Amino acid sequence: MINLGSRPPSVRGSLFALIVLAVPGWSATPQADSTDLRRQQLIKAQNLVIVDVRDPDSYAKGHIQGAKSIPAHSLATAQLPRDSRIVIYCGEDACSLGAQASQSLIAAGYTKVQTLAGGFADWLKHGYPAQTGTPNTPQAKHDRITAKAAQARLDKEQLIPIDTRPSLEYLAGRIPRSRNIPLEQFDANIAGLAKDKEYLVYDRDPKRSKLAADKLISAGYKTLELSGGWAAWVKTKQPVEIR
Repeated sequence: MINLGSRPPSVRGSLFALIVLAVPGWSATPQADSTDLRRQQLIKAQNLVIVDVRDPDSYAKGHIQGAKSIPAHSLATAQLPRDSRIVIYCGEDACSLGAQASQSLIAAGYTKVQTLAGGFADWLKHGYPAQTGTPNTPQAKHDRITAKAAQARLDKEQLIPIDTRPSLEYLAGRIPRSRNIPLEQFDANIAGLAKDKEYLVYDRDPKRSKLAADKLISAGYKTLELSGGWAAWVKTKQPVEIR
């Protein structure tokens, strides 16, 4: 039996990749290509999760827009949605981390796992959008706005409202002209938003709207959070759209 635990991480990763190729029954993970992945971002594909399995420092220097930072050794316990298409990438094509991470997910029962052919290097080669910063980087600005002030700006078409509640709640009543991007699908669906607009984020739960606002700001979007959320909007008798 080979003891990987006593070896340095880089050696463990290389040995893992060799074992994956050598052991009968272990097959290579299906691959996604950068062009298809970008197309899925632009059409706001549902249930798409992009995962960067490199170390946090590499992620901070540059990563695919909207990608989650989950180091390879933590991926199996990350509790990713099981019905999602999960695309894993690291720095380049010949990266043992990708094989290690994908096989750990498959072993945990995930069925829609792919690795990105060419990795982050191929994504950059195509000129597709990347961003910098760590997942825990403090936000320089996270402003809130009252319902009354938000309505005044909405009347002037200065804000685009984004409702992060589940779809059934959105259909039952929402701020007029709101776009529904449930928080559970947020990372996969914000890539196509216009960077020259300002967004108003709201939810019934302030923790959800705060998280959504942080994600937008981290991705470079001008964002305001509705103070008091949906409850405050209704309580102050602002316009409601139902259909």
